[in-house]
Amino acid sequence: MDLTVPASSVRRILVIKLRHIGDVLLTVPTIRAVRERFPDAHLTALVLPGTEAMLTGHPCLNEVLTTPATKGTSVFRRVADEWRLLKTIRSRRFDLTIDLTSGDRAAILTWLSGARDRVAFDTQSGLWGKRRLWTHRIPGPSYDRHTVLQNLELVEAVGISTADRRVDLHWTPEDDAAIDRWWREWGIRPGEPVVQVHPTSRWLFKCWTDEGMAAVIDALGERGVRVVVTSGPVPYEIEKAERVLARCARRPIALLGRTTLKQLAALTARCRLFVGIDSAPMHMAAAVGTPVVAIMWDRSVAHWRPWGEEHTVIEASTPTVVTSVDREARIVAALAAVSVDRVLREIDARIVLDNVR
Repeated sequence: MDLTVPASSVRRILVIKLRHIGDVLLTVPTIRAVRERFPDAHLTALVLPGTEAMLTGHPCLNEVLTTPATKGTSVFRRVADEWRLLKTIRSRRFDLTIDLTSGDRAAILTWLSGARDRVAFDTQSGLWGKRRLWTHRIPGPSYDRHTVLQNLELVEAVGISTADRRVDLHWTPEDDAAIDRWWREWGIRPGEPVVQVHPTSRWLFKCWTDEGMAAVIDALGERGVRVVVTSGPVPYEIEKAERVLARCARRPIALLGRTTLKQLAALTARCRLFVGIDSAPMHMAAAVGTPVVAIMWDRSVAHWRPWGEEHTVIEASTPTVVTSVDREARIVAALAAVSVDRVLREIDARIVLDNVR
């Protein structure tokens, strides 16, 4: 199925991804493919609030919209906010929508947008009759492929492709200035090797052990490397990171929940190495060109490994059959079985490779 329309006839395009931070970042190659196919179109992305920093400032986009925040708001406020969003979408007069979510909300918004062509992966789940809201229903995606490739699979099915599959992330001089201030505060000299350790995730079952992370932080310090520990801003992530720090023989630099996403990207870009787990900051590190050593559940590696060839994934193995009932417990157990020595071997190999010492 090819979207065989002249590029000049598609003037306004909406790309929708109503998922989490990392998911939004990994749409970048697909957005680039759309831009290359329609170089003169006005290209808008619609994402959830709190994820927009992954796309703002990207040269392929003209505009980034967010859905209304729902947490802590009344039903009346939600309805009013959704109505305003719909009016905004309708006012753009989109010719084409590309729904990378295939959820109920995204499907309804694509249909109400009034766009002539509406592309999404076909699905039988969710709202009854939802699949009728799209004009181009694509089988798939192929679940044995990386998320970047799954996203591209959708648009490639309608004749939109790119040879440039980079995931890149953009920030401002003000974000760099914030990192300059912290670097001066911490006494980090120009060229001094810094390793970022990010031990947390929004899903705590993805985390390695507190003792393991603390041992790695201590070992890096013994190797003469400055360590900066970061975390997300939510209380349970900060508490998790503090438990790691409490087990360190010597407390490293800690910047827990104090950065914006753009500042975190700017900080990561200055580090020689990122050590962490399957999380949005892991994907951000890969996007800004910082080598990654990540500890991940082996069943998630194909979909969620850091994008690029220069990264190292330490896979925690689980039995072939993992039911939904015991999935999280099995993942926690598998991650706990990863040894500190194994992680340090990979970090040391990366440090030597990148001439950090």
